[in-house]
Amino acid sequence: MNHHIENDKLVADNSVRIDQLNFGDKIKIQTATKLQVLLAVVMLKDRNGQLNIDLPISGSLSDPQFSIDGIIAPIFINLIVKAVTSLFALISSAFGGSGSDELGYAEFTPGSATLVATTQIKLDLIVRVEPVTYTDGVRQQILNRKLSALKLKDLLNQSDDAQSDDVGLTEADKQKYVGKVYSAEKFDKPRNAIGFAKSLPVPEMEKLIATKTQMMQDASSALATGRVEAVHSYL
Repeated sequence: MNHHIENDKLVADNSVRIDQLNFGDKIKIQTATKLQVLLAVVMLKDRNGQLNIDLPISGSLSDPQFSIDGIIAPIFINLIVKAVTSLFALISSAFGGSGSDELGYAEFTPGSATLVATTQIKLDLIVRVEPVTYTDGVRQQILNRKLSALKLKDLLNQSDDAQSDDVGLTEADKQKYVGKVYSAEKFDKPRNAIGFAKSLPVPEMEKLIATKTQMMQDASSALATGRVEAVHSYL
């Protein structure tokens, strides 16, 4: 630190070195910052894992509003914002963007760990799933796997050269296979007056299957981890 005080005026230069900085689990509190702190810290660290930060401070000590904390906090916030926004702008420009494109998240099909075609460059790998679309998305993916398994079985019966990579579901496939999956499911189905399972349109059967699908307790964590691995693999 280099501090100079004259006539109640403070002018100070502070060189701060932070070593081995790590974060614990995220805590939900009202005063928590919404900034991308984890990403900023990663980008600000040098090759030795240290953060070296210059913190200039100046002000009048006679001013009742003067506060060291009140000065340092905005400096740190500006540092984090600059680290994150400059990085995303740089990446965006490098890959044909305008420099103002939002690159703060990677996009996935709901319930899937496969990157969509338009998402190719992302670096902030924080494990997260979107709770609003997560459940429906995962259930739809489970149904799609069951439909794909039936289609693959038919393809193998037709040709020994069929591969799992050949399976792609179309609307015609859904019309063909959803009824088979529905019949095999063990949940209680709507019945007619004489007790037999009702014949339902494909969309209704699909909806019932998805609604009744049971998910493992750690499915959310598994999906989030799979998404991070997908981005790692692409990069």
